[in-house]
Amino acid sequence: MPEITDKDHVKELRDATKLSSFKLVNSYDYNTPDAPELRYSIFSSNIDVLLCVFDEENVIGNVDLSCISNSMLEGIFNYKLLQVSSVVVDKEYRGLGIAPRAYKFLCENYTIISDNVQTIFGANLWKIKLASDADLSLSVVTNFPTNPQIFLNEYSYNENSSLDPEIWGVDFDDPRFIPTYDINACITDSKKNVVLVAAIESL
Repeated sequence: MPEITDKDHVKELRDATKLSSFKLVNSYDYNTPDAPELRYSIFSSNIDVLLCVFDEENVIGNVDLSCISNSMLEGIFNYKLLQVSSVVVDKEYRGLGIAPRAYKFLCENYTIISDNVQTIFGANLWKIKLASDADLSLSVVTNFPTNPQIFLNEYSYNENSSLDPEIWGVDFDDPRFIPTYDINACITDSKKNVVLVAAIESL
């Protein structure tokens, strides 16, 4: 998977009044006892896909994705390929499982490829939350995007995974202080050409 960075990411919540250039693809409501009823809506344009999470009329989270074309991966996975470019959830709504649920909803419609550079929180979302979801299948792909190869068909969560240095790299100003939690990332290689691929059905 990609490089874990401590550099600032530009992440902004979408303005619900400025989605006219996107076409609504799918939408569903979800609520739990400890969270408000939220609406997850997928929108598309010619080259991009956007998932917005609404609390009534306000966007409280969004996942921005880009459509990609890769004949090798398209021959393996069942759905259209999208690569993540940005994920953000309003601070007041974090900890409610919104981002994992958004990814799962996306995987019901597309094959999702991780971004190449992530914060530690994004990396942990993939390693812990998505890899622990019994309904999702995660594959590790190397040499992406020029000559993608399936490195591992079924990646599953393991607190002491020996594969971590093969999947994650880091870009921190001071590598002595890398808050990677339970990710044993490689500190000599960025791993920007490694991605995780999430799908409802895989190989």
